[in-house]
Amino acid sequence: MDNNIKNYREKELRNYAIANILIILYCTKKLAFLQIMGSMTANSFLGLLINSGLIGSFIYCYVFIIDSVISSEWKDFIIYFGKNKRPGNTIFSDIENGKVKDDRFSKDDAKSFYSNIYCQVDDKTKPDQENRKFENKEWYKIYLKYQNETKILVLNRDYLLCRDIAMMSVSLMIVYFILAFLFTLTINIRLVIFLGFEFVICREAAKSKAQRMANTVIAEDLGKNNKSEAGK
Repeated sequence: MDNNIKNYREKELRNYAIANILIILYCTKKLAFLQIMGSMTANSFLGLLINSGLIGSFIYCYVFIIDSVISSEWKDFIIYFGKNKRPGNTIFSDIENGKVKDDRFSKDDAKSFYSNIYCQVDDKTKPDQENRKFENKEWYKIYLKYQNETKILVLNRDYLLCRDIAMMSVSLMIVYFILAFLFTLTINIRLVIFLGFEFVICREAAKSKAQRMANTVIAEDLGKNNKSEAGK
């Protein structure tokens, strides 16, 4: 499998952005089929450009720039509506509290194998944010051991894709409002709701994929340990 987990930027993400751009142009009455009736008018020429995909590709460049300016930390902040709320930040606490429902491992197995980690996690004298950072750091150490496993690569790619599509919806909305302001267009409420709906769906998908990846990393680590114990 291709280890370039962000190759979706050249395929799915670009197609998603251009498709939504064309929807925006259509909803703002700028998408028109070329009608050859006499001389070509300015609107007909605009329609020709749109149908050839030039305007969609042009606007995509600006959308991509806006998306690229937003750091991964800010993307995660927007997806989780807060800081240090990714699954890795609470994975060990969630396992202990029974919030992680995964048939591939048990709470007892996790607490036994990660006893050193749980000694720190169960220390209630530390601030919550400090514990969250500690949990994520320990989870990330485990993740690095399995990051090139196919199942981990797929889950990580799917998470990043869903996250970036969600953020692309936000970027598209920003571009739409800018275009509406510059060209004095009437805001299409249904279009705003549509983009908002896309963001909500993709946000939930990203959270689900991230949780699945966090669980799978733990499952892989515990599974490998169980095999080692069985082989002794």
